[in-house]
Amino acid sequence: MTPYDYVVITAYFALLLTVGYLTSKFVTNTSDYFRGGGSMVWWLVGASAFMVQFSAWTFTGAASSAYKDGWGVLTIYLGNAIGFTINYVYFAARARQLRVITTIEAVRERFDKFSQQFYTWLSIPFGVFTGSVWLFGLCIFVSLAFGIPLDYAIIITGTVVVISTLLGGSWASSSNDFVQLLVMVPVTIVAAIAALIEVGGVSEFVDRMPAGHLDFSAPFANGLLMAWMLSNLVRQFINCNNLIESGRYLAVKNSDHARKAALLAAVLSYLGPVIWFIPPLAAAILYPNLASRFPQLNNPEEAAYVAVALDLLPMGMMGLMICAMLGATVSCMDTGLNRNAGIFVRNFYLPILRPRASEKELMLVSRLTTCVLGSLIIMAALNINNLKSIGLFELVQWFGSMVLFPMTIPMALVMIFRRAAPWAAWTTTLLGFGNSIVIGAFFNVEFASRLLGRTLAGAEVNYWMAGVSVFANIIFCGGWFLLTSLWWNRLPEKRRAEIEAFNDRMRRPIAESEADGTTTDYHQAHLMGRVAIGFGAFVILLALIPNPLLGRVAFLFCGGCVLGVGVLLRRSGRAPQSP
Repeated sequence: MTPYDYVVITAYFALLLTVGYLTSKFVTNTSDYFRGGGSMVWWLVGASAFMVQFSAWTFTGAASSAYKDGWGVLTIYLGNAIGFTINYVYFAARARQLRVITTIEAVRERFDKFSQQFYTWLSIPFGVFTGSVWLFGLCIFVSLAFGIPLDYAIIITGTVVVISTLLGGSWASSSNDFVQLLVMVPVTIVAAIAALIEVGGVSEFVDRMPAGHLDFSAPFANGLLMAWMLSNLVRQFINCNNLIESGRYLAVKNSDHARKAALLAAVLSYLGPVIWFIPPLAAAILYPNLASRFPQLNNPEEAAYVAVALDLLPMGMMGLMICAMLGATVSCMDTGLNRNAGIFVRNFYLPILRPRASEKELMLVSRLTTCVLGSLIIMAALNINNLKSIGLFELVQWFGSMVLFPMTIPMALVMIFRRAAPWAAWTTTLLGFGNSIVIGAFFNVEFASRLLGRTLAGAEVNYWMAGVSVFANIIFCGGWFLLTSLWWNRLPEKRRAEIEAFNDRMRRPIAESEADGTTTDYHQAHLMGRVAIGFGAFVILLALIPNPLLGRVAFLFCGGCVLGVGVLLRRSGRAPQSP
């Protein structure tokens, strides 16, 4: 790291806080704070939806899988892309048409009050855990780049994220996501090109790759690998298309904007992973022994992307790379913080503790809740490093497949099937938890070894545990949820009518006039255009750093991309006419 990198990172931190401050002026009530008043434009929400699907874990945990085992990890991100495509075709419009402030409110309307509290108190601790994993993955990158203790990196970075979210709520998180996307895309393109140049070009990249890393026939020869890849596609598809995650579309103006946002996220999801995983695959060629370089890490392969960035990027560009990693994680953390604070305030504090609370009181409690949840995430991240026997990739895979996935199955099915019983969601989730416990106790790796007649080792352990958990939960949880429709005719007629009204509302297109926010398209384009132009001009000036010609061109490319989008935004919005 050079002094130029520190200047870039300082400027980026200042940018995050500035965006949080500017967007705080859009916030007047809890609807604005938690979902932008339902008046955000499609390109803002689409960028946020894309950014939330990955974090610095992509460049540490997932990169370690690419470094060790090759291209198979791409199926996780292909699942996201397919999920967003189906969002565009079917789910996104229905999500916006829920017409609620938080998705847990929709859970209460469709199911019952017990389900509302059940998912409230599951979502919050699970959100804290996943947020801590995202933060930890980012701080591996920050710690190695800055040469500072991991604990310091976690505390400093986590505090910046909390402050930014605290100021502007969903407006700050979505706006920061957009800026972070503008920074991340060109910087990761530069890193990919630098890695290809270092290994000798595309042909050398393919020829020198370790055996099996680019073997696209491997899934057909290895049944466990095929099952794991298919489970990734299914799990990520369901993760993108369920009632809980539909909250991302509650912020847009109308049904048409929801579909456009999903389409933008889908296009980005098809293109992004191809660029992201070139550096860790190249690291398998350039750095066959990362343990000797990063002995301080429990899982040194998680530094594969870091090693490429530290060695190959020009002076000052590492600072932008840190900004890109920060952006990927901030987008997950601030959206998660905002969503979980909304879940607590709108689904516990307001209906249970203070039914007559004023908007002013709710706003105060929302910000206090954000602080508390942010502190818990930081504390949890400080303790993740104690898990020395499992890497970030395996940790996220197992937790997602065995714990989070059973929650999402009923939330996905309810978007399609109309007649599940009011108690279907929470009973399905509990069945899934029990199923995961049984798999861990009886159908574990030892069982698989006996079944296959050989010992599973390395990546195959993850293939089995993650794969069998996903497919077993689909069979048992999905089957049970559909079975509860047999109780439909036993429900009181009034309750059936309420559920049918909910289903009809979810399928009824929403008009732009239904948005309860006051922020116009012009305000959003004008603000984000100014921010992009300012930061893009700053990045272009970094071409003055004494780098070789290619290094200077890299800064001109990155800055030009950000600046160009800013100019387009300023020109696309027309100032409102005076009456």
